[in-house]
Amino acid sequence: KQEMTKELMIDTEEFAKEIAWLNKMPSVEPTSAVIQITAVVGAVIVRRVSDGQYRESTVQAVGGDQASVTVAVSKLLDAMKVLTGTLTLTIEDDGLSLESSDRKVTLRSAKNTVEFPAWPQFAGNEFEVLLPDSLTQVLTSVGNDDNIPTLKNIAFDGGTMVSTDRHRLSRVVYDKRGFTGHVPATVLRAFAKADTAVYVTAGVVDGQPWVQLRSNNRYCTSPMPDVSFPNWKKLIPESELVKVVFDRNQMLKAISGDEVSLTVDGDSIIIVSESDDMRTEQKVALNRTISNKSDGPVTVTISSKYVRDSLRGLGTSQAMLGINAPDSPVVFSDFINTLHLVMPIRKAS
Repeated sequence: KQEMTKELMIDTEEFAKEIAWLNKMPSVEPTSAVIQITAVVGAVIVRRVSDGQYRESTVQAVGGDQASVTVAVSKLLDAMKVLTGTLTLTIEDDGLSLESSDRKVTLRSAKNTVEFPAWPQFAGNEFEVLLPDSLTQVLTSVGNDDNIPTLKNIAFDGGTMVSTDRHRLSRVVYDKRGFTGHVPATVLRAFAKADTAVYVTAGVVDGQPWVQLRSNNRYCTSPMPDVSFPNWKKLIPESELVKVVFDRNQMLKAISGDEVSLTVDGDSIIIVSESDDMRTEQKVALNRTISNKSDGPVTVTISSKYVRDSLRGLGTSQAMLGINAPDSPVVFSDFINTLHLVMPIRKAS
Protein backbone atom coordinates (compact mmCIF):
# COMPACT_ATOMS: atom_id res chain seq x y z
CA LYS A 1 0.00 0.00 0.00
CA GLN A 2 1.34 3.42 -1.00
CA GLU A 3 2.08 5.71 1.93
CA MET A 4 0.54 9.20 1.81
CA THR A 5 2.81 12.19 2.18
CA LYS A 6 2.45 15.98 2.21
CA GLU A 7 4.87 16.11 -0.71
CA LEU A 8 3.67 16.50 -4.30
CA MET A 9 5.23 16.69 -7.74
CA ILE A 10 3.77 19.47 -9.85
CA ASP A 11 4.45 21.22 -13.17
CA THR A 12 5.97 24.63 -12.45
CA GLU A 13 4.46 26.33 -15.51
CA GLU A 14 0.91 25.16 -14.74
CA PHE A 15 1.26 26.14 -11.10
CA ALA A 16 2.64 29.56 -12.04
CA LYS A 17 -0.33 30.23 -14.36
CA GLU A 18 -2.79 29.75 -11.53
CA ILE A 19 -0.78 31.87 -9.11
CA ALA A 20 -0.69 34.63 -11.74
CA TRP A 21 -4.49 34.38 -12.15
CA LEU A 22 -4.97 34.77 -8.41
CA ASN A 23 -2.46 37.61 -8.33
CA LYS A 24 -4.74 39.72 -10.57
CA MET A 25 -7.02 40.21 -7.57
CA PRO A 26 -6.44 43.56 -5.86
CA SER A 27 -4.50 43.63 -2.58
CA VAL A 28 -6.89 45.76 -0.56
CA GLU A 29 -6.90 44.18 2.90
CA PRO A 30 -4.65 41.98 5.07
CA THR A 31 -6.55 38.85 4.03
CA SER A 32 -5.78 39.51 0.34
CA ALA A 33 -2.03 39.53 1.01
CA VAL A 34 -1.90 35.73 1.37
CA ILE A 35 -2.60 32.63 -0.68
CA GLN A 36 -3.70 29.34 0.82
CA ILE A 37 -2.01 26.24 -0.63
CA THR A 38 -3.80 22.94 0.06
CA ALA A 39 -2.43 19.54 -0.85
CA VAL A 40 -4.88 16.72 -1.52
CA VAL A 41 -4.33 13.35 -3.18
CA GLY A 42 -3.43 14.06 -6.81
CA ALA A 43 -3.85 17.84 -6.76
CA VAL A 44 -2.94 21.19 -5.26
CA ILE A 45 -5.73 23.68 -4.53
CA VAL A 46 -4.77 27.36 -4.40
CA ARG A 47 -7.14 29.95 -2.92
CA ARG A 48 -7.20 33.70 -2.45
CA VAL A 49 -9.77 36.12 -1.03
CA SER A 50 -9.98 39.79 -1.96
CA ASP A 51 -12.67 42.47 -2.03
CA GLY A 52 -15.51 39.99 -1.52
CA GLN A 53 -14.24 37.55 -4.15
CA TYR A 54 -13.28 33.97 -3.30
CA ARG A 55 -11.11 32.56 -6.08
CA GLU A 56 -9.96 28.96 -6.26
CA SER A 57 -7.96 26.94 -8.75
CA THR A 58 -6.87 23.29 -8.88
CA VAL A 59 -3.62 22.01 -10.39
CA GLN A 60 -3.01 18.30 -10.99
CA ALA A 61 -0.12 16.76 -9.07
CA VAL A 62 1.41 13.42 -8.14
CA GLY A 63 1.27 12.27 -4.51
CA GLY A 64 -0.10 14.30 -1.65
CA ASP A 65 -2.15 14.13 1.50
CA GLN A 66 -4.45 16.62 3.24
CA ALA A 67 -2.42 19.63 4.40
CA SER A 68 -2.70 23.42 4.09
CA VAL A 69 -0.48 26.43 4.51
CA THR A 70 -0.89 30.18 3.88
CA VAL A 71 1.99 32.20 2.46
CA ALA A 72 2.48 35.77 1.26
CA VAL A 73 1.34 36.33 -2.33
CA SER A 74 4.35 38.53 -3.13
CA LYS A 75 6.85 35.98 -1.81
CA LEU A 76 5.27 33.12 -3.73
CA LEU A 77 5.37 35.16 -6.95
CA ASP A 78 9.05 35.90 -6.41
CA ALA A 79 9.73 32.20 -5.86
CA MET A 80 7.95 31.16 -9.07
CA LYS A 81 10.19 33.47 -11.13
CA VAL A 82 13.30 31.42 -10.32
CA LEU A 83 11.84 27.90 -10.56
CA THR A 84 11.45 25.78 -13.72
CA GLY A 85 10.59 22.25 -14.75
CA THR A 86 9.02 19.80 -12.36
CA LEU A 87 8.52 21.10 -8.84
CA THR A 88 8.48 19.21 -5.56
CA LEU A 89 6.06 20.97 -3.25
CA THR A 90 6.21 20.16 0.46
CA ILE A 91 3.85 21.54 3.11
CA GLU A 92 5.05 21.67 6.69
CA ASP A 93 3.55 23.23 9.81
CA ASP A 94 5.82 26.26 9.60
CA GLY A 95 5.86 26.86 5.86
CA LEU A 96 6.10 25.71 2.25
CA SER A 97 9.10 24.48 0.31
CA LEU A 98 9.35 24.49 -3.47
CA GLU A 99 12.23 22.54 -5.01
CA SER A 100 13.24 22.20 -8.65
CA SER A 101 16.20 20.28 -10.03
CA ASP A 102 18.68 23.04 -9.16
CA ARG A 103 17.00 25.32 -6.65
CA LYS A 104 15.00 25.18 -3.44
CA VAL A 105 12.90 28.00 -2.01
CA THR A 106 11.31 27.91 1.43
CA LEU A 107 8.49 30.28 2.38
CA ARG A 108 7.50 30.92 5.98
CA SER A 109 3.87 30.38 6.94
CA ALA A 110 1.78 33.54 7.30
CA LYS A 111 -0.68 31.99 9.78
CA ASN A 112 0.62 34.12 12.66
CA THR A 113 0.10 37.39 10.80
CA VAL A 114 -3.06 36.83 8.71
CA GLU A 115 -5.95 34.49 9.46
CA PHE A 116 -7.31 32.92 6.30
CA PRO A 117 -11.14 33.13 6.25
CA ALA A 118 -13.51 30.19 6.19
CA TRP A 119 -14.42 29.22 2.62
CA PRO A 120 -18.08 29.94 1.71
CA GLN A 121 -20.38 26.91 1.48
CA PHE A 122 -22.07 27.78 -1.80
CA ALA A 123 -25.37 26.08 -2.69
CA GLY A 124 -26.13 26.73 -6.35
CA ASN A 125 -29.06 26.36 -8.73
CA GLU A 126 -28.82 25.25 -12.37
CA PHE A 127 -25.78 26.59 -14.21
CA GLU A 128 -26.00 28.88 -17.23
CA VAL A 129 -23.43 29.01 -20.03
CA LEU A 130 -21.55 32.16 -21.03
CA LEU A 131 -19.03 32.48 -23.83
CA PRO A 132 -15.85 34.50 -23.15
CA ASP A 133 -16.71 36.83 -26.07
CA SER A 134 -20.03 37.64 -24.39
CA LEU A 135 -18.19 38.60 -21.21
CA THR A 136 -15.83 40.86 -23.16
CA GLN A 137 -18.75 42.54 -24.90
CA VAL A 138 -20.80 43.27 -21.78
CA LEU A 139 -17.71 44.60 -19.96
CA THR A 140 -17.42 47.32 -22.64
CA SER A 141 -19.66 49.76 -20.75
CA VAL A 142 -18.92 49.01 -17.10
CA GLY A 143 -18.72 52.11 -14.92
CA ASN A 144 -15.53 52.98 -13.01
CA ASP A 145 -16.76 55.97 -10.99
CA ASP A 146 -16.19 55.36 -7.27
CA ASN A 147 -19.07 57.75 -6.56
CA ILE A 148 -21.50 55.45 -8.41
CA PRO A 149 -20.49 51.94 -7.23
CA THR A 150 -23.77 50.46 -8.53
CA LEU A 151 -22.48 50.81 -12.09
CA LYS A 152 -19.44 48.65 -11.31
CA ASN A 153 -21.83 45.69 -11.51
CA ILE A 154 -23.33 43.72 -14.39
CA ALA A 155 -27.11 43.29 -14.31
CA PHE A 156 -28.30 39.77 -15.10
CA ASP A 157 -31.92 39.81 -16.20
CA GLY A 158 -33.51 36.58 -17.43
CA GLY A 159 -30.82 35.53 -19.92
CA THR A 160 -29.53 39.04 -20.62
CA MET A 161 -26.43 40.82 -19.28
CA VAL A 162 -26.28 44.62 -19.14
CA SER A 163 -23.66 47.21 -18.18
CA THR A 164 -23.71 50.99 -18.29
CA ASP A 165 -21.48 53.89 -17.25
CA ARG A 166 -24.21 56.52 -18.01
CA HIS A 167 -22.48 57.50 -21.27
CA ARG A 168 -23.07 54.17 -22.99
CA LEU A 169 -24.77 50.83 -22.44
CA SER A 170 -23.99 47.27 -23.50
CA ARG A 171 -26.59 44.52 -23.67
CA VAL A 172 -25.80 40.88 -24.43
CA VAL A 173 -28.44 38.17 -24.71
CA TYR A 174 -26.86 34.82 -23.79
CA ASP A 175 -29.95 32.61 -23.33
CA LYS A 176 -33.74 32.63 -23.49
CA ARG A 177 -33.96 32.59 -19.70
CA GLY A 178 -31.70 32.95 -16.67
CA PHE A 179 -31.37 34.29 -13.15
CA THR A 180 -31.95 37.89 -12.06
CA GLY A 181 -29.39 39.70 -9.93
CA HIS A 182 -26.20 41.74 -9.99
CA VAL A 183 -22.63 40.48 -10.34
CA PRO A 184 -19.50 42.58 -9.72
CA ALA A 185 -17.76 43.30 -13.02
CA THR A 186 -14.46 42.16 -11.51
CA VAL A 187 -15.89 38.64 -11.20
CA LEU A 188 -16.74 38.51 -14.92
CA ARG A 189 -13.43 40.11 -15.83
CA ALA A 190 -11.62 37.20 -14.17
CA PHE A 191 -12.97 34.91 -16.94
CA ALA A 192 -13.03 37.23 -19.96
CA LYS A 193 -9.86 35.61 -21.36
CA ALA A 194 -10.98 32.03 -20.76
CA ASP A 195 -10.41 29.65 -23.67
CA THR A 196 -13.62 27.68 -23.09
CA ALA A 197 -17.18 28.14 -21.89
CA VAL A 198 -17.79 29.85 -18.55
CA TYR A 199 -20.53 28.52 -16.29
CA VAL A 200 -22.43 30.92 -14.06
CA THR A 201 -24.61 29.75 -11.19
CA ALA A 202 -26.82 31.79 -8.88
CA GLY A 203 -27.17 30.44 -5.37
CA VAL A 204 -26.91 31.20 -1.69
CA VAL A 205 -24.37 31.29 1.13
CA ASP A 206 -25.93 31.36 4.60
CA GLY A 207 -29.26 32.32 3.05
CA GLN A 208 -27.87 35.33 1.16
CA PRO A 209 -27.71 35.58 -2.67
CA TRP A 210 -24.30 34.70 -4.11
CA VAL A 211 -23.02 33.80 -7.55
CA GLN A 212 -20.30 31.45 -8.77
CA LEU A 213 -18.45 31.47 -12.09
CA ARG A 214 -16.24 28.59 -13.19
CA SER A 215 -14.19 27.62 -16.21
CA ASN A 216 -12.07 24.47 -16.35
CA ASN A 217 -10.25 24.32 -13.01
CA ARG A 218 -10.97 27.90 -11.93
CA TYR A 219 -13.79 29.10 -9.68
CA CYS A 220 -14.82 32.52 -8.39
CA THR A 221 -17.57 32.88 -5.80
CA SER A 222 -18.93 36.24 -4.67
CA PRO A 223 -21.93 37.86 -2.97
CA MET A 224 -24.49 39.43 -5.28
CA PRO A 225 -24.81 43.05 -4.15
CA ASP A 226 -28.28 44.43 -3.48
CA VAL A 227 -28.10 47.53 -5.67
CA SER A 228 -30.55 49.67 -7.62
CA PHE A 229 -29.47 49.32 -11.25
CA PRO A 230 -30.86 51.78 -13.86
CA ASN A 231 -33.98 50.71 -15.75
CA TRP A 232 -31.98 49.83 -18.85
CA LYS A 233 -34.94 48.67 -20.94
CA LYS A 234 -36.26 52.24 -21.10
CA LEU A 235 -32.93 53.46 -22.47
CA ILE A 236 -32.96 51.29 -25.60
CA PRO A 237 -35.00 52.76 -28.50
CA GLU A 238 -37.90 50.57 -29.61
CA SER A 239 -37.20 51.54 -33.23
CA GLU A 240 -34.85 53.79 -35.17
CA LEU A 241 -35.56 56.45 -37.76
CA VAL A 242 -32.58 55.20 -39.75
CA LYS A 243 -31.22 51.65 -39.56
CA VAL A 244 -28.44 50.57 -41.89
CA VAL A 245 -25.89 47.76 -42.28
CA PHE A 246 -22.20 48.47 -42.89
CA ASP A 247 -18.80 46.76 -42.95
CA ARG A 248 -17.49 46.80 -39.37
CA ASN A 249 -13.78 46.76 -40.26
CA GLN A 250 -14.14 49.57 -42.80
CA MET A 251 -15.81 51.74 -40.17
CA LEU A 252 -13.08 50.96 -37.63
CA LYS A 253 -10.37 51.97 -40.10
CA ALA A 254 -12.15 55.22 -40.94
CA ILE A 255 -12.51 56.45 -37.36
CA SER A 256 -9.78 58.57 -35.77
CA GLY A 257 -9.46 61.60 -33.53
CA ASP A 258 -11.38 62.36 -30.35
CA GLU A 259 -14.86 62.66 -31.76
CA VAL A 260 -16.57 61.52 -34.92
CA SER A 261 -19.63 62.62 -36.88
CA LEU A 262 -21.58 59.91 -38.68
CA THR A 263 -23.90 61.02 -41.47
CA VAL A 264 -26.17 58.54 -43.22
CA ASP A 265 -26.68 59.99 -46.69
CA GLY A 266 -28.10 57.89 -49.50
CA ASP A 267 -26.13 54.67 -49.90
CA SER A 268 -23.18 55.55 -47.64
CA ILE A 269 -22.08 56.72 -44.21
CA ILE A 270 -19.92 59.84 -44.24
CA ILE A 271 -17.42 59.64 -41.37
CA VAL A 272 -15.78 62.87 -40.22
CA SER A 273 -13.16 62.53 -37.46
CA GLU A 274 -11.78 65.55 -35.65
CA SER A 275 -9.14 66.29 -33.02
CA ASP A 276 -7.25 69.53 -32.40
CA ASP A 277 -6.25 70.89 -35.82
CA MET A 278 -6.86 67.73 -37.86
CA ARG A 279 -9.99 66.69 -39.73
CA THR A 280 -10.43 63.54 -41.82
CA GLU A 281 -13.42 62.56 -43.94
CA GLN A 282 -14.22 59.19 -45.47
CA LYS A 283 -17.20 57.40 -46.95
CA VAL A 284 -18.16 53.84 -46.09
CA ALA A 285 -20.64 52.23 -48.48
CA LEU A 286 -23.79 50.76 -46.96
CA ASN A 287 -24.30 47.05 -47.41
CA ARG A 288 -28.03 47.42 -46.83
CA THR A 289 -30.65 49.90 -45.65
CA ILE A 290 -33.12 48.23 -43.31
CA SER A 291 -35.19 51.37 -42.80
CA ASN A 292 -34.86 55.09 -43.52
CA LYS A 293 -37.80 57.33 -42.63
CA SER A 294 -35.73 60.52 -42.85
CA ASP A 295 -36.31 63.20 -45.47
CA GLY A 296 -32.59 63.80 -45.87
CA PRO A 297 -29.14 63.12 -44.35
CA VAL A 298 -29.07 62.29 -40.63
CA THR A 299 -25.98 63.19 -38.58
CA VAL A 300 -24.88 62.34 -35.06
CA THR A 301 -21.62 63.23 -33.25
CA ILE A 302 -20.15 60.79 -30.72
CA SER A 303 -16.91 59.88 -28.97
CA SER A 304 -14.46 58.10 -31.29
CA LYS A 305 -13.33 55.87 -28.45
CA TYR A 306 -16.87 54.76 -27.69
CA VAL A 307 -17.48 53.90 -31.34
CA ARG A 308 -14.29 51.86 -31.51
CA ASP A 309 -15.08 50.06 -28.24
CA SER A 310 -18.57 49.23 -29.49
CA LEU A 311 -17.46 47.93 -32.87
CA ARG A 312 -14.64 45.85 -31.42
CA GLY A 313 -17.15 44.21 -29.13
CA LEU A 314 -19.18 42.90 -32.06
CA GLY A 315 -18.06 39.55 -33.41
CA THR A 316 -19.64 39.86 -36.87
CA SER A 317 -18.05 41.26 -40.04
CA GLN A 318 -21.14 43.39 -40.66
CA ALA A 319 -22.83 45.60 -38.08
CA MET A 320 -25.99 47.68 -37.80
CA LEU A 321 -26.19 51.40 -37.02
CA GLY A 322 -29.40 52.92 -35.67
CA ILE A 323 -29.98 56.70 -35.42
CA ASN A 324 -33.09 58.64 -34.39
CA ALA A 325 -31.89 62.23 -33.97
CA PRO A 326 -28.67 64.20 -33.35
CA ASP A 327 -29.40 64.29 -29.60
CA SER A 328 -30.65 60.69 -29.25
CA PRO A 329 -28.59 57.58 -28.36
CA VAL A 330 -26.84 55.81 -31.23
CA VAL A 331 -27.18 52.03 -31.45
CA PHE A 332 -24.51 49.65 -32.78
CA SER A 333 -25.51 45.99 -32.91
CA ASP A 334 -24.89 42.64 -34.53
CA PHE A 335 -27.57 40.38 -35.94
CA ILE A 336 -27.54 37.93 -33.06
CA ASN A 337 -27.34 39.02 -29.44
CA THR A 338 -25.20 42.11 -28.81
CA LEU A 339 -26.10 45.79 -28.69
CA HIS A 340 -24.05 48.84 -27.70
CA LEU A 341 -25.80 52.16 -27.12
CA VAL A 342 -23.76 55.39 -27.10
CA MET A 343 -24.92 58.83 -25.98
CA PRO A 344 -24.17 61.61 -28.51
CA ILE A 345 -22.03 64.67 -27.93
CA ARG A 346 -24.42 67.59 -27.76
CA LYS A 347 -23.23 70.56 -29.77
CA ALA A 348 -24.02 74.14 -28.79
CA SER A 349 -26.54 75.79 -31.11
